[in-house]
Amino acid sequence: MTRDWNKDKQVITGEYYQAINLCNIELFNLLKQHQDKTKETYPLIEYVLERIEAAIVLTENNLLWDAEIVMRAALETLVKFAFISDAGEMERPQLLKEFWYDLSEIYTIKLSEQAKKNLSSTIGNEMHRLAHSPQILSPEDEVRLRGKWSKATRSQLEQKWSFTGIVATLTKRAGGELAHGIQLTTHSYRMASHITHGDEMGINLIRERKSRNDEDKLAVTISHYLRLMMDSFHFCFLMALYACKYLKSDPKYFIQLYQSLKQYDDIIKEYQIVPFEDELYDSYKKTKKE
Repeated sequence: MTRDWNKDKQVITGEYYQAINLCNIELFNLLKQHQDKTKETYPLIEYVLERIEAAIVLTENNLLWDAEIVMRAALETLVKFAFISDAGEMERPQLLKEFWYDLSEIYTIKLSEQAKKNLSSTIGNEMHRLAHSPQILSPEDEVRLRGKWSKATRSQLEQKWSFTGIVATLTKRAGGELAHGIQLTTHSYRMASHITHGDEMGINLIRERKSRNDEDKLAVTISHYLRLMMDSFHFCFLMALYACKYLKSDPKYFIQLYQSLKQYDDIIKEYQIVPFEDELYDSYKKTKKE
């Protein structure tokens, strides 16, 4: 590798920042023109873009693992918006009802159950009583909601709206470039999930990075940084495309913006291939397994 990373980082970061900015400005202009149609979906879009902005700040400050956690939150909501947008117009009202009301009732049941457990283990603590008591359903509401939502029905609806459930549905239902774009997010989602949950793989991913010498650590960190920058734009781009689908609007502007970044593909590939050409790649985990 003979490239100047400091120089390339400045150029690539600047270009991706600009593309994300332009993408979001155009998206918000589009949404403003259709406020009546996007009233129920706007909060999802806003949530995703705010999380992406936070992830970019973390990435810029070399808090890459923390950026993964925030990006996972953005991706969770992005696929939900995609799920709603990809549905037919006759199906969308039902999906919006499930997202805003049905799932909320299911989560209320869970929240009430947890609040009861918390109170039972903190008897006499006034602060806990004030915090958890309002979350407990009245006997009448509990009977009503549990009668409406059996455990099997709750589980079925939650699975339908899970990340894996939605991706499977979108892939089966749609096909084409949009579904392919969503499918490509699954690797980032899985890796971020390991970090978020702090499982064996997540912990060892971080420890493996720390175990490298400075040169190898820099190579894999650069690759990680670039992937997060690319994901940030990719998620904004997918959000814009699905918004266009939702509103039956021409996505030409966003596609051209996507194409404009392809000029950096070869440079990025040079950096991203380095860790995979390293014979000691993932050496920490190999050592642990041996």
